[in-house]
Order: sequence, then structure tokens, then C-alpha cells
Amino acid sequence: MRSKSEREQLLADIERFLAVTGISRTRFGWEAAGNRNLLQRLQSGSNIKLSTVDRIRSYMRQPRRRSPKRRSRATESCAA
Repeated sequence: MRSKSEREQLLADIERFLAVTGISRTRFGWEAAGNRNLLQRLQSGSNIKLSTVDRIRSYMRQPRRRSPKRRSRATESCAA
């Protein structure tokens, strides 16, 4: 990525995707690009290859449903 505005646009698109799907930031990074720290690195200004941007955008285009909220262990043990 060359310009800051491209990075900011990608991060904004990712944040919207996370809000809609409920996927965690680390899960997104792992599933989209094989890097759990992807978003942290992008936000800190690290460079990213165009091929990785393509993989991320392709991942976000895949249809999916919103992930249900995970129940905590405490809730699960009380429900039993």
C-alpha cells in the first residue's frame, strides 16, 4: 500500500466487516491473511503487499452469517 488514505480505507472496511460479522480481530487476521496480528500491524503503519490486500478483500466478500456471541464458561456451568 502506498498512500495513507488507502490504508485508512482498508482499516475502515475491515472494522465495518468486523462489526457486521462479529468476528474477532485476531480471527479475522488469521482467516483472511494467516496473521493473527494483521490489524495491529496495519494500525501501527506496517506495509502490506497488494496480494495480501487482495486476499483480505476476497475474504470479506465471502458470504457469511453473523457469529453468535460465545457464552462464558461461568454461564455454561450455571446452565448445567
